[in-house]
Order: sequence, then C-alpha cells, then structure tokens
Amino acid sequence: MYDVLPVMRRRCLLGTAMTLPLVSFLAGCHGHIPAMSPEERRFVEQLKARMRTRCVGRYLIDVPEQFILNPVHRFTVGTDEVNVLARPMSRPAFRAHLETIRKSYEATRLVATKDKLPFLSRVWPIHEGMVFDRSESAAAATRARRRIEAHWWSNGVAFHGEIKAFDGTYPELQERRFYREEGSDVPKKLEVLQQVIGRIRGRAEDEIPTEPGDCFPHGFFRGGPMRDVDVVANFHLQGTPDVYLFFKQTTSVWEDETMLQRSGSIMKWMVFAGMRTLRKGERVIHGQPYEEWLVREPADVTSARVPGHGLRLHGNETSHDPARPSIELYLYNGHYIPSPPKSLEEQAKTPILKRATLSEAQVVALWDAITPTLRLRPGAF
Repeated sequence: MYDVLPVMRRRCLLGTAMTLPLVSFLAGCHGHIPAMSPEERRFVEQLKARMRTRCVGRYLIDVPEQFILNPVHRFTVGTDEVNVLARPMSRPAFRAHLETIRKSYEATRLVATKDKLPFLSRVWPIHEGMVFDRSESAAAATRARRRIEAHWWSNGVAFHGEIKAFDGTYPELQERRFYREEGSDVPKKLEVLQQVIGRIRGRAEDEIPTEPGDCFPHGFFRGGPMRDVDVVANFHLQGTPDVYLFFKQTTSVWEDETMLQRSGSIMKWMVFAGMRTLRKGERVIHGQPYEEWLVREPADVTSARVPGHGLRLHGNETSHDPARPSIELYLYNGHYIPSPPKSLEEQAKTPILKRATLSEAQVVALWDAITPTLRLRPGAF
C-alpha cells in the first residue's frame, strides 16, 4: 500500500564478535523464522485486510482495525511535567463528574495533621472546567506539597491535567525557616498548567489533524515542536490478553548512541536472559532512517510466562532536536497487555496462558505489514 525505500544497509553490528563468540552465536544477526500454516496465514490476512490510520505524536501509522486503543497511555509536557489524561465523555456526564470531585475534595481532611487541615485550598474556574489547589495526599503531614489539578472538557473529551507545586506560606508552617524561605511556586505552576490547557483540544480517535501539533489518545496538543513532550500510546489486539503495539515519541530523552551502536552491551544482556535475535538492521521508511531488532524471548522474560516476542523499531534516538523526535515502536507477543492497577481479586482472574497468541511467523508478518506505514503526518511540523 505504501512505498518503502529499499534497505540501504542491513548489516549486523557484531563488533564484539571476536571477543564474544558465544554472544554472536546465540544472539546473531538473523534467526530462522518458520513459515505460517494455512490457518495462521488466513488469520494474518484477515488482520491486514482492514487497516486504520492512527495519529500518534507527529506521526501516522496504519494498524489492523482489531488493534484497539488501550486505556493505558501517557501525555507529559514540559520540564515541570504536566501530566494529562483524557477519556471520551458527554458534557452532562463530565459536569456531574466534576461536581463529585469538588464535593469529595471539600470534605477531605489531612488526617495526619494536628488540626485535620483541609485537603483543598483553592478552586479556580476555567472554561468548561475547574482547577483545584490540593494537597499532594490526604495522608500528608503538612499542606506544603501541593498538586495543581485541572479538569476540563473539550469536543466530547474529559481531560485531567496536574502539576506538582510547593507552598510554604501557610500560617502553621511559618515557625520553620525552610518553609518561610521556600515560599510558594503555586502561581508559577498554575500559569504553566494554564498554558498547557490552552493548547489542548479533544480529538476523535480517527481524526487526523492538518495543523502543527502532537496527537495523543483522545487529544491534540497544538503548536510547533518543543522540548520535553512525551507521548505514549498502546494498541492491543482485541480479544487477546498478550498482543499489543507500544508507541512512544519523546523530545525529553535522548541517547548518546543508537540501538545498534549499543549492540554489544544489548547482546550481553540477551545472552544472559536466553533471548535470540530473529532479525536486526537499519531500515529507511518513507525517507526516514530507523533501526530494528526482532527478538525471540523465553518464558522467563515475558510477563505472561510463555515463550514470546519483542519486536522493536527506533528512530532519531540521538538527534537532540525537537523537530526530529525520538521514536520507539514495539510489537509484543506473549506479554500481558497494559492495564490500570488491579485489585488482588482482579489479578486472580488474569488468564494463565499455555502459549502466546501469535506464532513467530505471524508476529513477524504483522510487523512487516505495520512498520512500512510509519510516516510523518503532513503539516505536523
């Protein structure tokens, strides 16, 4: 469907092979990938028959329609780390949700303080929402450590954003010099949070924006490229407990060497863990350079405790340029899909697998169908 430039160089970086012959033997450049059975092939062809374009960060990628957005995702902005979560919600439902939060915060007291001080200090109204200045925890011993927490609604999406703050100006803290000298950074942190809120709008899952900015699950962050923006999205294969696609774009974390340049140290760890290389090398996709490493993993490594796979693609790891954000794309097979924290009762219901959902041939075939579609979103920069 998409033109993919030929691989310019698909070489193994086995610079340590002379000193680590065991490593190059166990974690070599290519492993044998068995052919798919007719039944396995039909299943993969059905997945590939209906692909959907997803917008993540400033990139687009096509994934099978059966790979649905996972509830675990992350969007973080700035050196102060404004964390933003989003979920679709009607306006009336959001208003009821916001009122419940407000009443709960107003009723909460800091149980570890002498006078059971209030959990909530201030509330500011914003368009379609509220901002709360609250204690970091209901179990806090003082009111000094704060969370500036915003809840707002946009285009059918409820947003929750927060940033850490400090306020040493409360009367009960003034006897201690540290709090007097530290003062309060709440006004500054509130301004930072408001600037982030002003750039975010709700986004339908299939909307592909045409203006500069970053897509994240259910939202869009408007503007040109900037440092310290992290986007994480997961898409899991519906009906399976152990197959998912992980996508990360970051302009806050950079490496000094690329994945393949770190090959020697990575292979040492792989040998220790009993992992085997299926394929690795350099790729050029839609004019952009990437590095891939496809790995067979033993049961001791996978979270589902069955033999599985971790397929990875890295790009721009060493660019240190917000206009060329670092990209990580992983396809996992035999790893439990991401989920919110579970109770002990919920954990007990986690299925015990006898084998990974996909065969080795299937997971590589899916990888080879998905990765060639990775491309920059037109107008993203």
